[in-house]
Amino acid sequence: MSSPARGAGGGLLPAGFMSVACFALSLNAARADALLDSGLQIWSGGSKPLFSLDRIDGEAEKLSDRSDRVVLVHFFATWCEPCRQEIISLEQLSKRLPQDQFTIIGIDVAEVDIRLKRFFAALPVTFSVALDRDGAVAKAWGADALPTTFGLDRNLTPRFFIQGDLDWNRPAIDRVLAALSEERNPRRQNSRRTAKVN
Repeated sequence: MSSPARGAGGGLLPAGFMSVACFALSLNAARADALLDSGLQIWSGGSKPLFSLDRIDGEAEKLSDRSDRVVLVHFFATWCEPCRQEIISLEQLSKRLPQDQFTIIGIDVAEVDIRLKRFFAALPVTFSVALDRDGAVAKAWGADALPTTFGLDRNLTPRFFIQGDLDWNRPAIDRVLAALSEERNPRRQNSRRTAKVN
């Protein structure tokens, strides 16, 4: 069993530091430039709880089922004007990404089901849309502004995030996602909390 990572002063490093450091080190100069150009920020805040939410199609969306691919978890609301434009951009990204390697999960925060269903009837998307009816998952993830998006590796560890809207059609974003997808043998974490929200 390995001992906890320690900083130069001997103190324990923050949770998630090693995976973030490894991600940063795995980026060559071109990929580091891509991260800067993408508008994304490296996440250093540690892991996030798993969740299970209802989707608008009536099925369950369990984050734990997505551990074989890179996942974007996108918090939004239909009343949020920047969110509306970003949904279109995320749909374009979803169509570009290989579905066996990437998943986008849109999580609508604290809206009634009928409003969300009407919205996506007018603007259909190919990615999963889940209902965080009471905002509990958004709160647990620290998504206190909308839109907010987290990028997770195949171990479901957050690696980058963006608070605010983003044009997901930037070529640099595709390069960052490809670099994350190419990582080999991600470390598995066995202890995770699951937030069940109906």
